[in-house]
Amino acid sequence: MPSLDIQVRAKFAEVLDGLAEVKKHAKSTTDTLSSAFDGLKTVGAGLLAGFSFAAVANELQSTVGLLASFQDGAEKAGTSVEKFSSLFYDLRASNIPVEEITAATAKLTKAMADAEDESSEIGRTFAALGVSAKDGSGKLKDATEFLREVSVAIEEYEDGANKVAIAQNIFGKSGADMIPIFKDLAEVVDRSAGVTREQAEAADEFDK
Repeated sequence: MPSLDIQVRAKFAEVLDGLAEVKKHAKSTTDTLSSAFDGLKTVGAGLLAGFSFAAVANELQSTVGLLASFQDGAEKAGTSVEKFSSLFYDLRASNIPVEEITAATAKLTKAMADAEDESSEIGRTFAALGVSAKDGSGKLKDATEFLREVSVAIEEYEDGANKVAIAQNIFGKSGADMIPIFKDLAEVVDRSAGVTREQAEAADEFDK
């Protein structure tokens, strides 16, 4: 069916053009969008080589679905798609579903707003962790960045009932189940800090 083949190729080209436009307007998410975009081009080559339309459709649906999840998560956390997708890929090795990350950042965003009253329970909880939801200028921090900060603080907190209670004060009943996420994210932060220190030391050595 030559006409159907032409229609499929045309539709696929439209999708690639659309993702190229998204990629152009989100350059800071190079890893996220490039991998998706390049993956689609690979599938496109497969299509031309005779791959089934079902395989192409599944790949497209998966990619577009993930990008839509990033958009949804970013909106609920009051952050950018770039920062939300960066958080997702920081936790990629831990196989944390995007839905769980969305829920965590959304709950943290609410907790940050509630902590405006420092005498509130959540305000006291943040104080107990030694973290602040506000930056040096008094503005609320980005939720994805603050989640990293909170994760490190919770991971360093002594294990036990108090640790679980703190997690639940911030994230609700699911807080206890999120402790493994805090551990994984804290490890990512620690590795990133280690790389930064190495880069600083190398730069200092270069200047000598």
